[in-house]
Amino acid sequence: MDQPVRVPASIEVCLREKWTELLDVHAEEIVTASNFFGLGGNSMLMLSLHVFMSQAFGTSFSLAELFGNAEFGAMVQLVKDRAADKR
Repeated sequence: MDQPVRVPASIEVCLREKWTELLDVHAEEIVTASNFFGLGGNSMLMLSLHVFMSQAFGTSFSLAELFGNAEFGAMVQLVKDRAADKR
């Protein structure tokens, strides 16, 4: 049986903190239209983000989903949509 998605109080804050850690950028640099790869990300860092997101939000995301939603706002929406699907 699938576990319910654990959604932090602020998905945006949680993801922004992880992006700043992985990409070594300041939080102010990450806006809705920011692209993970445009800020210096690569496939290995995306894999780290993939593991983090699966643990932090209690659900799995395919790598294809993350690559296809590499903009910050799209990634936040992906998490929100998954949480809504699990309710």
